[in-house]
Amino acid sequence: MHYAFDLWMTRSYPDIHFARYADEVIIFRPRRAKNRWGKYFVSFLPAISDKAANAIRETIREWRLAATRNNQTLEEIAGLVNPSVRGWVNYYGRFYRSALTPVLRHLADRDSTSDWIIRAG
Repeated sequence: MHYAFDLWMTRSYPDIHFARYADEVIIFRPRRAKNRWGKYFVSFLPAISDKAANAIRETIREWRLAATRNNQTLEEIAGLVNPSVRGWVNYYGRFYRSALTPVLRHLADRDSTSDWIIRAG
């Protein structure tokens, strides 16, 4: 079974790099990374996928922080938001945290949280 999958991946997706660990397959996509001297190179780091990033942004939009939560205190909103953000950072930010930063910036976007904080302050 593993041989068949490996053969299929090699034939169907020759440009996609993957690695097998026991029964799990991890697919790496090339990413631009910076070394300690500030020079860029191509690396195969695990990071958040575009699909997962879009799902997180959709969840943040569904919270409707600026539109429907203006009667809640900052502590109540933090109680709603913090468990999810903490989970996302621990899961998706485990190996390549900076790839998660643009996704979480959506939380501080003008259309969501900051307008509410300014009005509440």
